Amino acid sequence: MRAIIRDTPIIAMMVVQLTVWMSLFYSFPALVLFWQADFGWPTAQIMGAFGLSIAVYALGAPLYGRLIDRGLAPITFPLGALGGAVLLVSLTSAETLPRFYTTWAALGICMGLTLYEPCFALVTRARAGDARAPSGR
Repeated sequence: MRAIIRDTPIIAMMVVQLTVWMSLFYSFPALVLFWQADFGWPTAQIMGAFGLSIAVYALGAPLYGRLIDRGLAPITFPLGALGGAVLLVSLTSAETLPRFYTTWAALGICMGLTLYEPCFALVTRARAGDARAPSGR
């Protein structure tokens, strides 16, 4: 465990993953009641946008995987995080359901570029054979 605590890149990746998950994934359920109250949209319509984002995330997996396999995760990961931040800010001006859905669809792309798979690919490529080494090493 002490080796992990001293591994600055791994600590940074942990912080980034926590932030990205909170921003791109967990912000949705945290804001559903706000959107219901603010826009008066039915729950099913609001939740459909999140379902769309997950579908875009899943359907794009082959593309994201090819990018990762080509070693582009160090580029796509930060671009996905930055794009996600920009899209979340733009979400504050989404006043129509189509714009809301479009923004969440684009956020699905950002999820595919930043969540678990790219993170694991980055760590595995950076650590090579030591990626799976026990933490007591």
